[in-house]
Amino acid sequence: GDVGRVDIFRVPQYSGESEVLVDGTLNLPLVGPINVAGLTVDETTELLSSQYGQYLRRPLITLSVLNRRPLQVGISGEINSPGSYTLTQTGTQAPRLSQLLERAGGINQVADIRQVQIQRPSLDGSQQTQTVDLWQLLETGNSQYDISLRDGDSIFVPTGTISLEDASLLADASFAASVSEPINV
Repeated sequence: GDVGRVDIFRVPQYSGESEVLVDGTLNLPLVGPINVAGLTVDETTELLSSQYGQYLRRPLITLSVLNRRPLQVGISGEINSPGSYTLTQTGTQAPRLSQLLERAGGINQVADIRQVQIQRPSLDGSQQTQTVDLWQLLETGNSQYDISLRDGDSIFVPTGTISLEDASLLADASFAASVSEPINV
């Protein structure tokens, strides 16, 4: 789903935009389909240079990512609207956890934001679980606790107990539930 532009210096007939297909390949003129799944921009540029090097003498290739495909992530637990969400990436910035919480209607008052769990798929097919302490984000403002999301992430916001003084800070957070929303009893 990513769209890139391949520019080959002094060979405009083979330059142009191309979309990464579902199977992870780029279908390019002259060299045909090339598997680029999981490669960085630099790795892909090197691969394209070696492929075009079979036909062109010292090809100078520039690869630019024009549009990134949207991320598909899931969220469950103490959140107002659990489910699957499609998040768009702006430029090179990936969506953040707090942005997903806001989009999902915010957290409930019984949410334990000190132990938000993120399950992330690995390239080998296994799942890695990471625990994030969003409370540190509220207390310190340090954005390292507001991690970037990746395609396929599953987020779980567990139930916890919260003190009355902490409840007011949590209610003022950008990812808290909206006070204008009705509360079902």
